[in-house]
This record gives sequence, structure tokens and C-alpha cells, in this order.
Amino acid sequence: MPIISEEEIQQLLRTVEMFEAITESQPEDYQSWEILKEAYSKLGRQEDSLRASKKLANSHITLGQISQAI
Repeated sequence: MPIISEEEIQQLLRTVEMFEAITESQPEDYQSWEILKEAYSKLGRQEDSLRASKKLANSHITLGQISQAI
């Protein structure tokens, strides 16, 4: 995992907080799940990243986008 600055860590934590709120209220928002998955990954939170990946796939399935879900 590349080393990231304290400033970038703080920005990622703010991003996570914001997009967790968005995905809680709009669970089908696949773009927000994608951003959240990447932020978790950059922070080294692999379990959270995997959980977000699963939610991302489920949101694609809900929208009938099976190939994207796969």
C-alpha cells in the first residue's frame, strides 16, 4: 500500500463519512458505493472495502445491470 500524507488521510476520512451517509439513505447509488470502496481501500480498510464491493454489486443488480455486478 503506498504511503499517503496525513492531509490525504483526513480527506479520505471526510469522504468516507460523507459517502457512508449517502449510501445509507440511497443504497442503490452505485457511484457512491464505488467512491466509498476506493476510499476504504486507500485507507487500508480491506474488510470495509470488500463490504462496499458487495453492496456495489447488489446496487447494480437492483438496477438490472447484471454485467456490471459481475
